Amino acid sequence: MTGTEGINVSLTIRAALRAAATCFCTVAALLSVFLPERSQAASKLDIPIVYITRAEEPRLSLSFVDPVAKEPGVWGARLALKDNQTTGDFLGDAYSLIEVIVPTDGDVVAAFEKERTAGRRFFVADLRRDDLLSIAQAEGVDETLIFNACVEDRDLRRETCFANVFHTALSTVMQADGLMQFLVWKRWPNIFLLEGSGPDDADYTEAIRQSARKFGAEIVEEETYSYSPIARRTDSRHIQVQTQMPMATQAAGDDYDVLVVADRNDLFSEYLPFNTYAPRPVAGHAGAHADVLAPGSGTMGFDPDPAPFREGGRTLDGGARLRHVAGGARRQRGGDSHLLGRSGQGAGLFARGGFRTRRVQMHLPVLSAVNPADAPADAFDQQADSGFRLAATGLPASTKQARQPRLRQAGDVVRPAIEGKRMSDFVKRTQRLVSARTVAATLAAATLAAAFISSAPVAVQTIFVSNEKGNSITVIDAKTREVTATIPVGERPRDIALSPDGKTLYICASDEDHIEILDTESLEVTGTLPSGPDPELMTIAPDGSHLYAANKDDNLVTAIDLATGDAVAEVQLGVEPEGMGVSPDGRTIVNTSETTNMAHFIDADSFEITANVLVDQRPRFAQYTDDRAEVWVSAEIGGTVAVIDAETKEIKKKISFSVPGLQPEAIQPVGIRITKDRSKAFVALGPANRVAVINAQTLEVEDYLLVGQWIWQLPFTPDESELYATNGVSNDVSVIDVENLKTLVSIPVRSFPWWVAIKPWERQR
Repeated sequence: MTGTEGINVSLTIRAALRAAATCFCTVAALLSVFLPERSQAASKLDIPIVYITRAEEPRLSLSFVDPVAKEPGVWGARLALKDNQTTGDFLGDAYSLIEVIVPTDGDVVAAFEKERTAGRRFFVADLRRDDLLSIAQAEGVDETLIFNACVEDRDLRRETCFANVFHTALSTVMQADGLMQFLVWKRWPNIFLLEGSGPDDADYTEAIRQSARKFGAEIVEEETYSYSPIARRTDSRHIQVQTQMPMATQAAGDDYDVLVVADRNDLFSEYLPFNTYAPRPVAGHAGAHADVLAPGSGTMGFDPDPAPFREGGRTLDGGARLRHVAGGARRQRGGDSHLLGRSGQGAGLFARGGFRTRRVQMHLPVLSAVNPADAPADAFDQQADSGFRLAATGLPASTKQARQPRLRQAGDVVRPAIEGKRMSDFVKRTQRLVSARTVAATLAAATLAAAFISSAPVAVQTIFVSNEKGNSITVIDAKTREVTATIPVGERPRDIALSPDGKTLYICASDEDHIEILDTESLEVTGTLPSGPDPELMTIAPDGSHLYAANKDDNLVTAIDLATGDAVAEVQLGVEPEGMGVSPDGRTIVNTSETTNMAHFIDADSFEITANVLVDQRPRFAQYTDDRAEVWVSAEIGGTVAVIDAETKEIKKKISFSVPGLQPEAIQPVGIRITKDRSKAFVALGPANRVAVINAQTLEVEDYLLVGQWIWQLPFTPDESELYATNGVSNDVSVIDVENLKTLVSIPVRSFPWWVAIKPWERQR
């Protein structure tokens, strides 16, 4: 294929995959709006979705290393439908894909009419502008919904707007705005704009000019590059790369920060990175760019077969192209942390509009133009943590995103691998044995010394803290508020829970794919439970008979009989189940699914789903009131807490939060605790570094308490006199006086504290 033929390609391979996948994920979200509501007992739905495109010759990739993609949009549609079917499985609905590929000289309108008259209502149009307009203007289309997955022209959102066309393809203005915000945040305000001579490049160029004015950047130089057609795969790269690219970028010298290229059809922009006259980053249609769905989003939800992506062809630099722009691997869904190859990454960005993160469910953080505060050093290892962060007071909170399954930022210290495998069980057992024996000997000596001082009984209350990145459990004496021991455990410990008698601590070792059992007296790991892959949160039945764990990777809740140690049931739920709660009488289990945005109510006897309640984006935690009247569910990205009537399963109210001086995007509710008398509730607000105090009767916010950086969870002491709040970024635990509503002290622990379990007071001699 020659370069001239390449002009006729409407989308690049990556753009086609992303556009099709994003459309289908959007379809799944909108079906509940456009389809009639029905009761829980109503008949299930069979939802056909038509993917329509026009056949075109595949574009040859620049390198022989990259395979040629055939029908990339179809592969994206199939993958997205497979992911959406995860939601359909537990609702009992079925999504089917109808693939309509119109020949090059075929009639698109006729193909569209054939499906429409057959009763199809939902169409994903991977079509060029003329074809899209022809079906949007066809007669009798009022009852159909067309998703535009391809055309970027801004006029389709304005004067040429159609009521039945929903755009998932980013317009040129959205792309330019997203990119410009990132460049300004990176303090690259001086721009060299290089425009292609193609007919489609002028629109993007004008959008870049407008965005530069809007966000305070300056275009210091503009040039137009006239493309000379060559044989795409036979070019030696000598003329194009070594001669033309440096010459084309020489006009600005080195008096600019970043090169932005407008080359909508990818005719020359792929040659620019690392070949400019002055060493500068490249953005726009090459290098960093705003996109709908980055490649790593393929790991979201139901684990897809990677074969379509391999056949579709993935550029060698595709995985890292926007990794720092998109928020780093920690904001990606799924995957093993020890398998993610990545360079240093930023932890947040200044973004709005169309600048999306690496998944369908997006963050849109906003940062003030301030320098990051110094990263706090680990209290034990004396090493700085990676990631963007701000001081706890006086400045807006950090936008470090919530921890994701199996993902860590580069530079964070984790347990090393040996020859590609995890540390051997022998080394782990040795470490735990030595540590446990040391702790046991220390406690024995302390007890013996105390016996000589006084024979009176001593009240002891023990605090256990899981350290997600430290791969350890910190033990704290509640009376002295000092760390007494640090116990090595399995990789990535997150949720921890005590048995009702306080003798056993259960630990979700997420990267080990099991739950570990810790004896709270000997402080030794005595066994494991079969939780399923990636256990994150769990809850224990009030009578101590069963443990219920959320398995993010398999979209399941696993029920474990604690008497036998066996998994007795698995419940299929929405995408990425996380939050776990159980009613005080033990009859109902509640789970929240982050991507499906639902609270699922499960009968604890039959393990059947009895209700699904739609809440705001990314529900992370569920808490019953002690009187069983309400269930409170936090929505991290939605920024609300939904108060659900436990009997009717109706939402009584959504509680919102507003902290003076903070952007709404920085307020992300996670952990919830409610007093037994239901007088007050406390909500951890994540990167806002605050705890919201709520009147649990009026459901009004009364106060905000300042704590450490990125508060995650905040369990009560048994007498509800204090809260122990885990601060993931500042690596400490804040102690809050519940009666006086003030923070008393912060206790340094290991890296990324995640959860707290409190063993009740005991009388010892």
